[in-house]
Amino acid sequence: MMTKQYFIDVFLIGGTAFLVVFLLTPLIRKFALQISALDKPAKRKVHNKLITKLGGVSIFTGFFVSSCLVVILNLGMTPDIKTFLTFLFAVFLVFILGLYDDLKGADAKVKLIVQIIASLILVRMGLVIDKIYFLGILFQLPPVISVLLTIFWLVLITNAVNLIDGIDGLAGGIIFISCFWLFFVLGAHDHFIGLLLLCLGFAHLAFLIYNFPPAKIFMGDCGALTAGFILGGISLLLNRLQYDVIYISIPVFILFIPLLDVFLAVCRRLIKKKYIFQADKSHIHHFLLRKGFSQRNVLYLLYSIAFVMGLTAFIFKTKI
Repeated sequence: MMTKQYFIDVFLIGGTAFLVVFLLTPLIRKFALQISALDKPAKRKVHNKLITKLGGVSIFTGFFVSSCLVVILNLGMTPDIKTFLTFLFAVFLVFILGLYDDLKGADAKVKLIVQIIASLILVRMGLVIDKIYFLGILFQLPPVISVLLTIFWLVLITNAVNLIDGIDGLAGGIIFISCFWLFFVLGAHDHFIGLLLLCLGFAHLAFLIYNFPPAKIFMGDCGALTAGFILGGISLLLNRLQYDVIYISIPVFILFIPLLDVFLAVCRRLIKKKYIFQADKSHIHHFLLRKGFSQRNVLYLLYSIAFVMGLTAFIFKTKI
């Protein structure tokens, strides 16, 4: 129930995340220039000049500060400190992986191993897809299948979000829209989870001020990988709250754009007999750019699709 206190919590937490990122991003940009943390133009990239990266540092900081504030103020049904810190540790592990990749470059296999380790930490917390309720029957998944399916989901979402970070403002906007709809779906069940989504969503909304075309800074892998992992972890909570297959499909609807893009990328590379982690310039946004869309028009189109898919998921949720 949306009480006065509920809206106060929303304003406080969302505002904190927004303000931290808004104030910190220019400082991160200056620091990135000083250490030459720059994204150079390349054949598979859209930009044609040097752009600073590491914007994910300010996003992660905004998420971290605001989420800690949720726990400190004991807003909603906050978990015990150990559980919360364990979750943050797994997120931090992915963040460090992305930061190292931005600064030094990380092998695809190393990135996969670290993501699996971070996923296993969430599994250890009990965030697993272990039951599915379908057609009146509750299916209890075997432990091994449950763990593998959970790891697959987390790695999938983490890399799907990273793959759409190909043009200015795309990943940040999609993440904000996803958080917006997940907030309305999950927030009704768990106020704490709803507030975590606000932390992530408003952090990216603030970052869009600097990342909307023409971008002044990129979030980098430390931003995209971390956001994807957080979204994957939070969406797993839906399986703990509602086991119905329709409920489980809601995050798929809301994260439709990044999931579709990663599906097409894997199919494309398998057909061409290429390594599935090999980067290319054939993602959805690249296709639309080749068809004559401007960067901003590509954003508006994909934002609209993401919004409609989220609205569809929300309608499904209210009808069941």
